[in-house]
Amino acid sequence: MKKFLKVFLFMVAFQMEIRVKASDSAMIEQPSGCIKKASDCVVKALADKANVALGAGQIYMQAGSILKKESASDWTFVQGQVWFHQTSGSVQSLYSSFYFSSGDFWLESQEGQVLVRNVSADLKVVMRDGKTLQVPAGFQFWVAGLNTKGKSDFGMIEPINGSEHIRNWGALYPGTKDEFKKELSALKESWKSLTEASADIYQGAADRQVASVKAAERAEKRRQEQIRLERQKLKDLFFERTFNR
Repeated sequence: MKKFLKVFLFMVAFQMEIRVKASDSAMIEQPSGCIKKASDCVVKALADKANVALGAGQIYMQAGSILKKESASDWTFVQGQVWFHQTSGSVQSLYSSFYFSSGDFWLESQEGQVLVRNVSADLKVVMRDGKTLQVPAGFQFWVAGLNTKGKSDFGMIEPINGSEHIRNWGALYPGTKDEFKKELSALKESWKSLTEASADIYQGAADRQVASVKAAERAEKRRQEQIRLERQKLKDLFFERTFNR
């Protein structure tokens, strides 16, 4: 929580920062010019397509998005919509940690939760209660804070909403329209198998749920049988002491 308090103070500083708010600036760095340093740098996008180079990869940010650089490959996601493109590393958020490599994924802050879209990365999500999920490429889900039972709230893993993703992707895509159409065609081709893959995932989830229910039923039957045996034992003991003195 101290980390997010520190970021909040940086956000206040953003509102007071005047000298870097030139019309041609795509983002604010706090402290100024800190993005080239190894760590401790907060970045706020002032316009769509604001980006940070990460070796061969890039991070693209929607206007208003805020990230904090913790190290060369580790970040804290504060708010907005961010596209991690061909990068590897980790991202911390208020609700979970994301560990990723070799591909693309998106984070989007929503009211009280973060939406995760895994386009093509190897992506693992570790929630605040310690639960770990491996998110398949082409799938999305949301994650929120702890519920009243101390467990992380999260949604069901499902195929990425295609029309919504294409709209968001197009808004941040840095290339030409022709390049975007070409990449979009390739993505659609790679996602043709998602219907079958999602069916397998849902069937697996359903099978696990059925198995869990059956296991609970068996456990309840064993419990009831144990109670019956204990009651019978007490009855036998009572009878023995009453009539066989």
